[in-house]
Amino acid sequence: MTEPGFRIEGAAGRCKDCGAVATCHVQGETYSFGTEWWRLCDECAGKASEPGQCERCGIDTDQLRPVRDWEECCGLRDRVDWVCAECGRRERESFDSATAGWAAYMREHFVEKGR
Repeated sequence: MTEPGFRIEGAAGRCKDCGAVATCHVQGETYSFGTEWWRLCDECAGKASEPGQCERCGIDTDQLRPVRDWEECCGLRDRVDWVCAECGRRERESFDSATAGWAAYMREHFVEKGR
């Protein structure tokens, strides 16, 4: 099993963070739906292996990981946030909780009623 920040060389297209030519895929967070893979350039991918400041809480961390705010992923803010492990965990738990709530709603209102 791989961890957030794992890098695979060789990507076609544009960097998801800055728009430059992409050179690799970097593993983001793993949610209940699977793992996010980010197509990034070398400069942006370097953030995943270097210490830095979390873009959400502002703490200094040894390892940044790419995430996207799942509530904004289909809206106008389709950018990568570089976050610490704790902020990544909170984002993952928020997504998992929301999808569990959605699944319960669907079961209650559609599946159990035979729609």
